[in-house]
This record gives sequence, C-alpha cells and structure tokens, in this order.
Amino acid sequence: MENWMLGTAIIGIYLALTLYIGYRSWKASQKYENSIEDFAVASGSFGILVLTLTFAATFHSAYAFTGIVGFVYNDGVGFWVNGLWLVPPALLFWIFGRRLWILGKKHKFFSLAEYMAKFYNSDLIGLLTVLIHAVFITPYIGIQLTGSGYIFETVTEGMIPFALGATVMMVILIIYVWAGGMRAVAWTDTFQGIFMFIGILLGSWLIVRNVAGSATAAFQEAVQAIPEFFSLPGPSGAITPGNYISRWVVTCLGMAMGPHIIIRMFTAKSLKVLKWSSILGAVYLTVIYWFTPAVGALARVISPGAARPDQLMVDYLWQYTPVIFAAIMLGGGFAAAMSTADSQAHAVATTVSVDLYKKHIKPNATSRQLTMVSRWMIVILSLVSLYIAITSPQALVNLLAISTGGIAQLTPAFVGSLYWKRSSKAGALASIIGGLAALIITQFYWVNPFGLGVLAPFWGLVVGSILFVVVSLITPPVDEKTIEETQVFATEVING
Repeated sequence: MENWMLGTAIIGIYLALTLYIGYRSWKASQKYENSIEDFAVASGSFGILVLTLTFAATFHSAYAFTGIVGFVYNDGVGFWVNGLWLVPPALLFWIFGRRLWILGKKHKFFSLAEYMAKFYNSDLIGLLTVLIHAVFITPYIGIQLTGSGYIFETVTEGMIPFALGATVMMVILIIYVWAGGMRAVAWTDTFQGIFMFIGILLGSWLIVRNVAGSATAAFQEAVQAIPEFFSLPGPSGAITPGNYISRWVVTCLGMAMGPHIIIRMFTAKSLKVLKWSSILGAVYLTVIYWFTPAVGALARVISPGAARPDQLMVDYLWQYTPVIFAAIMLGGGFAAAMSTADSQAHAVATTVSVDLYKKHIKPNATSRQLTMVSRWMIVILSLVSLYIAITSPQALVNLLAISTGGIAQLTPAFVGSLYWKRSSKAGALASIIGGLAALIITQFYWVNPFGLGVLAPFWGLVVGSILFVVVSLITPPVDEKTIEETQVFATEVING
C-alpha cells in the first residue's frame, strides 16, 4: 500500500471513530429533549477523566503539534521561559472556576457573558462579552482548519489538497457538534486528548531518538552549532524581558478567559471534580511537551534556513519514523486541531444563542429554540472559519495576531466581579473599552511604546486595569444585594 493511501485510511478511521462517538453522545442526550442546558454544559455531569481531557484537548490546538517546534527553532530557549504559561491557566481553571461553578448552580447560568451581565446589571456588558468572544475566537477556529488542511495534504502526499482537507474537517465537526452539543464535544475530546497526547509525546521522542540518540545529545549538538540558541534573547533576538513577561501574562489570562475554557467550568459534576481536573490538566499540559523542544533544537542543526519551521515536525515524522507510525502520529496533530475547533465553535454558538438571541432578539425563546439557534450558529461559524482558512484575508490575519490578547481584556472586570466589592458597572465598561482601544493602538499604530518590547495586549491590560480601579472608585459600585448573592455567597460555600 502506498504511503498516501495508508495515511488516508488512518485519518478515515479516526474520523469514523469521531462520528461514532458523536452518535453515541446524541443517543445519550435524547432524554434531555433538546435542553439548552444539556447542549451547552451537558447538564453539569462530567467526572474527572472527561473534564480533564476535554479541558486539556481544548487548550492545546494545532499549535501544540506544529507551532511549538517552529517557536523553538526560531527563538531557542525562549520556549522554556514562556513555558511557564502552561500551568497557570490550569490553576485558574480551579481558582476562577470554583466560584463560577457555585454561582452557575445558584443562578442557572453557563456563560461568562451571562454572569457579567448579572453581576454588573448591564446587558451592554454582557453584549460586549459575547461580541469579544465571537470576534476574536472565530479567526482562531480558522487556524485550526488551516492546520488540519495541511496535515491532510501532507499525510495524503497532496492527493487530498489543503482546501478539501479543511472542508472535510469542518463537515465532520458540524455533524457531531450539531448532534450532541457539549456531550459530543467532550466525549470526542476525551478520545482526541488521549490520541493527541500519545501522538505528540511519542512522536517527538521517536524523532529525537532516531536522529540524535537522546534529547541530551540533541541539545548538545545545538549548543555547539548555535550557542545563542540557549541564551536570551535567543537566535532571533525576539525574547527580551519585556516580550516574555508580557507574553506570559497575556497568554495565561487570554487562555483562561476563552469561552471554550469558561464554559467547561460549568460542566463539572462537583467541586472535587473541578479541582482534580485542574491539577491533572496542569500535568497533561506540561508533560506533553517534554520532547518537542529537543525536536526544535535538533531542527536548527539538521535543517538550517528552513522556509517553514512550523512544518518540520510533520516532515520529520515521515522522514525518521516508520510510515504507519508517522501516519498514526499525524492523526494526533489532526486531533489537536479538531479538539480546539469543535470546543470554540460550540462555546461561541452557545453564548450567541443564550446571551445575544435570547437577551436581545427573542426573550421568550424556548429551550428547544435556543438549542436550534446554537446548532445553526455552529454551521455559520464553521463556514466563516473555513473562508478564513482558505483565503486568509489580511484583516482577519491582523485580528488573529491579537486573538488571545483581545479576550484577555475582559480580565480586570471579571476578576473584580469575583473579589472586589467596590467594582462598578462604569468601571467595567471603561476597562473593557479602554483596554481594547489600547490594544489596537499599540498593535497597529503606536507600535512598541517606549521601546520596552512589550506585547500590545499587555498594554491593553495595563490601561484596562487602571481604568477599572479608578473609574470604579469614583462611580457607584454594584448594589449590596448583588454582592451578597455572588461574592459573599461563593466565599461562604468555599469556606464551608
């Protein structure tokens, strides 16, 4: 059997298993009769295994399979510096998540926009939250389709072109998310999370072993050939103190505030499940990368001047591992892309349905109607994302550059709502709008203010945080009843 036929067969088996899991989740959801709560958060029924793997698989995108090697190839030791961002988002999943889980049970909500609108008694803040999530996440879904399209093209040796591969992934995604909602997404994530973990960890280890003998040997070769690889600011000179500090902060907060991460906080069966999923998620997020930095270091030695460093992981699997193994491991990269794309599409569709359609278009919408709106939104988001993947319009490429950072601008208002009794509606609005404005200005107009090398979203967070505190101090805070029903209530439950 030719390589492309074998690769196509393995990807086909993987997709068939994904559809089967989607079918089983649809069968399991039938007893809930198209309930929006079940479609959105699986009726809060997940245990430790499913929640851990759906969190971890959702967190890791196609970047985990291709981008990390490219990052290390270009910037060297900077990856380890920024590797600090792998643990905090998992811990924030517990720190923020336990309060949202408690309040979600009490007030029957399951999105960040719904919570923010209630706390600040402001439909405008809820609407802004929905729009930020939708606008900044949609291009990110497009990137996952791009990653899957390239993997399809590589595995099939061009027999299935990039655009067709991306389209196939989109169609499969729509089918199983439409059928089973969160239950389908999480159950397929469980399968994909295991597949991805084995694919990335074992695949990178085998490349290093077959080429250099060990990770130690790979690093020794790299340090002799390019010593600047192991010092900051790295070979490209990009990883300055300002860059890595701001990158760490923005990535941690932006990932923690993503709609696909937030919505999972409401799916836990109990606080115990949420706590252990956070701990085990942190372990997963770090262990999966044990050998990929060594691949990036080795690549600088054996592939100097590579035009596409982010494709080297895929190329090396074909070159340095058995064909059938390479095809299976590339399925892990496909899983990394799909497990993020399905979660993001589902989360944005849910928040648009509940927080935009119900709040501002049809307040008396039934649960069944909201579920159908969510399903059609998944179709629309997927089609828009496919357009982005195939055409890469410049405006959306620019938007992607600030995707995680744009979502991070919700952080000051959100953290204030959890912990600060002086938080005000005016402060939250000023923070969100001012933070986004500062982000856009420093990304596209006043680039690198003061020459500090700080990423634009970090300036947005600085401006947004200052505005939130100052404006909240000079305007009326949220009422005492709201504080009692949210901050005080959550603290009492946590303290027992």
